Amino acid sequence: KGIVEHPELGIGTSAINGKSQIRSVGNSSVLAETCLVEAFNLKAAIEYKQKNEEGAKEALLDMPPRNEAELDAITLHNQAILEMQNEPSAGFKKLTYLLSNPPFPPETLGNLLLLHCKYDNFNVVADIMAENSVHV
Repeated sequence: KGIVEHPELGIGTSAINGKSQIRSVGNSSVLAETCLVEAFNLKAAIEYKQKNEEGAKEALLDMPPRNEAELDAITLHNQAILEMQNEPSAGFKKLTYLLSNPPFPPETLGNLLLLHCKYDNFNVVADIMAENSVHV
């Protein structure tokens, strides 16, 4: 429905064309009014919860294209979680960025700590906990 009603938002163009040649639609009022970002993030979360990582990645790719600097905290968090399998350094970078730039999703700190534990980065976990004692 969003593709038909709002072709200017480029829904699904990232998935079709790849990220490199896609023009950002920005964070327009039309994008906010449609709640498409929220819908795609919800779809990604549902797919991920059902252990369908490819479906979750596809949901994020179907989202109207925006530059990384334009992404909301939920989208950035979801991207980070989905990148951990193939590009853990990129995922850690995004989660760390979110943690240092509130407001961030409440799951951010817990996910960052658990993922560092998964990769045996226990010294980093201790540092993050010390730096974020207010949130722990």
